Amino acid sequence: MSRFALATRELSAGDSGPDVTKVQRYLMRFGHLAGPIDQGTLDQPTQRALRSFQSFARVEETGVVDPPTAAALEKPRCGVPDVPPPPAVSGAPPSFVLRGCNYEADFRTLTYAFVRATPDLPGTQEKNPVRSAFATWQKEIPLDFQEVGLQNRPNFTVGWFEGDHGDGAPV
Repeated sequence: MSRFALATRELSAGDSGPDVTKVQRYLMRFGHLAGPIDQGTLDQPTQRALRSFQSFARVEETGVVDPPTAAALEKPRCGVPDVPPPPAVSGAPPSFVLRGCNYEADFRTLTYAFVRATPDLPGTQEKNPVRSAFATWQKEIPLDFQEVGLQNRPNFTVGWFEGDHGDGAPV
């Protein structure tokens, strides 16, 4: 997937065109924009969504695309939405929610392994804060976290990645 980029650095209320459409798709993808919109036009729902994104990105909440907002939109990122999806109208949970899962019974201990270090810290300094976070969580919830090697087939892995890393989202 190619990196998100805008051709223009400023879009005002009422503007229309391909860059507005790109912004709307981005805002939808990351949970800031839902519902009916005037596709390709910087309408009121899109302005509200931009304010939501701007608040999340810690830039001035203007409701329009200005240079700081364009820079925030274009930052490399993972595909996890900023805003969780609203509950389904039908009352059914979103498809990604585990249903009928009892972690306490099925997974009292979750295992994890480190798969890739970050070049931002020397040695393995990134591991201790993660271990500390797991220790904090297991004091508060009925789960234990145990670090294992990859050969032990952990429940999940922890790593630092950039570029396309298989989640199908912008980098």
